[in-house]
Amino acid sequence: MAKELRPVDISNMPELLRLVEEVENTKQPVVLRRDSEDVAVVNPVRPPRARRGGPVSKDSPLWSIVGSAESRGRETFPKTSTSTWLRPIVTETRSRKRLSPEVRKHVKAGTQVFTDALKS
Repeated sequence: MAKELRPVDISNMPELLRLVEEVENTKQPVVLRRDSEDVAVVNPVRPPRARRGGPVSKDSPLWSIVGSAESRGRETFPKTSTSTWLRPIVTETRSRKRLSPEVRKHVKAGTQVFTDALKS
């Protein structure tokens, strides 16, 4: 995670304010130099990225969809039929008691299974 930067108010620094306005308008960074040495870079601030969709809440129908997929290493999944490697189910709960029978029904004993951090 990026370290939080210390803000500096430049409202009363006209030369720096002019430079910052130039960076804002051109969207191009500027290198600050002292004598012949680069000492800082002023970068334009990027607008925050728009989120695709929204978070899934417990009220959402997506909350109760659980699926499993077969991994074939670096191979791609077959394009003809997804039913051989994807097994979605809709369930009222994602508990171990509910999901274990489904996993045991479709996953060969001894197979390595990887999951997310769901604590059931």
